[in-house]
Amino acid sequence: MDLVKQPSFPAILDVSGDSRPGVEDGNAATGALDPVDAETIASVAIEDRREMDYRDRRIAVPDGAGTECAPVRIQRSDIDYNGHVNNANYVRIAQDLLPDDFRVGALRVEYRVPARLGDELVSPDPHGGSGTRHRPLPRRPHERHCRVFRRVAPFPFRPLAPDCASVPGRGCGRLRAMIVYFTGTGNSLAAARRLAERTGDRAVPLRAVRPEGLAAERRLGIVFPVYCFDAPPPVREFLARARPAPDAYVYVVATCGASVGRAIRTAVNLLARNGVEAALSRKLRYPDSASVAVGANTNPKSGRCAAAEAGIDAIARDVEAGRRDLREVHGSFAAALAATRTGAALVSWAFRQEPDPDRCNGCGLCAKVCPCSNIEVADGRARIRDRGRCAHCMACVHFCPRQAMTIRGRRVRPELQYHHPGVTAADLFA
Repeated sequence: MDLVKQPSFPAILDVSGDSRPGVEDGNAATGALDPVDAETIASVAIEDRREMDYRDRRIAVPDGAGTECAPVRIQRSDIDYNGHVNNANYVRIAQDLLPDDFRVGALRVEYRVPARLGDELVSPDPHGGSGTRHRPLPRRPHERHCRVFRRVAPFPFRPLAPDCASVPGRGCGRLRAMIVYFTGTGNSLAAARRLAERTGDRAVPLRAVRPEGLAAERRLGIVFPVYCFDAPPPVREFLARARPAPDAYVYVVATCGASVGRAIRTAVNLLARNGVEAALSRKLRYPDSASVAVGANTNPKSGRCAAAEAGIDAIARDVEAGRRDLREVHGSFAAALAATRTGAALVSWAFRQEPDPDRCNGCGLCAKVCPCSNIEVADGRARIRDRGRCAHCMACVHFCPRQAMTIRGRRVRPELQYHHPGVTAADLFA
């Protein structure tokens, strides 16, 4: 793949297999670019100086203004080919720290010290210093390219905003904390929401989170349903690539209709492979949305939703107290059987969703609620893109207003459709 940047800094970068950029007409060993020749510089037009209010280049932050924010660690996606943070990314990072209701009226940025991979951006020293300091941090297995001593660069600006300690998850005046959830029919979403309300953390759908971008979170919750006695495939894929900070407080909550199977053990083991020790694990019982595959009506068990709230409140208290207590970390013969080739084929057959072309009107609701983005509407009808990617969450079955999504070719009666009473279809794709 060739990436071309022009006109002011012409360069052609060849992205090679070992992730080390080679440069045409440059130093292939270091990735350094050759100086731009005079002819090329002369070909770039320079605009006349604009008539505007030119302020001093240094920004004077008023004493006592703004709110100091938690440190932000630089990720690989933040840096450019020069090895430091791209200028525009400083603005993006600052925007992430602002409250949702904060309106930016003007923006000024002053660049002082370039931050590099593994550095942390911290608020300026309130006593007038730059805030730059060195701290020894342990070398992690997946960061062999980083220095053992990482420079903590000064944060070049702070949001001039009112105290936002009460704004969930914005990292201002409190630790950065996130609850990542995966949901099909809304049980795990409802649990994550209530947990966020009780802890002040922010609940974010799994599809909106970069697994490699979790290092800044000091507290991380993973909430997901149990499918076939195990964690859903998208959750397993996410945890396999997740990179929380080794000292972050990480906890796991599984929602299930009956047995949690080996779902929690799977999550704990995947985190451990990345050098992260889960501190807390809990399960919550909800109506079983998968029972519709055998023609069972799970709606009479909706009372479990209210009962689960008490369990969520207890989990929130344990999380706030930093309790360390792993439960339900065990294996499951049923899960092991479902993971075999024969078991997987049986599961695929038992939960096989198929749109009924005679009933489907192409409204697209099933495509919107699918957490795997595995449904599309073509020629006015819904279509499963890849059956191998289906997580069997049953969202498309339970939310279809015309009962056009069948199971093994059989229509699901309206009274058998279920979703958490506090969650709407719009909540799943908001």
